[in-house]
Amino acid sequence: MEVNLKYEAIVNGVRRKAGSTVNVSEEVLDKLVASGVIESKAEAMKNLTFETTSQQPTETKLSYEHVGGGYYVIKREGEEIDRVRGKEALEKRLKEG
Repeated sequence: MEVNLKYEAIVNGVRRKAGSTVNVSEEVLDKLVASGVIESKAEAMKNLTFETTSQQPTETKLSYEHVGGGYYVIKREGEEIDRVRGKEALEKRLKEG
């Protein structure tokens, strides 16, 4: 969830300035509240924005095409999204999504 920081803090290993907005997990939010960087969960919750369910991404399958020279083009819905060299790199990329 997105929250505004009251004080400067290190969040997920990155130094953030007071007043900046960061995206954090529930666990990190609890730590920020405990340390006083955020006054309360209620304060954080009032700053949330919600997307409508129609905007949620749908899962699409990746496909690939061998283009020669050991290169493969990876496609999503027919559009090129990546290019890799070698069968192992192709398999790794397809697993990543």
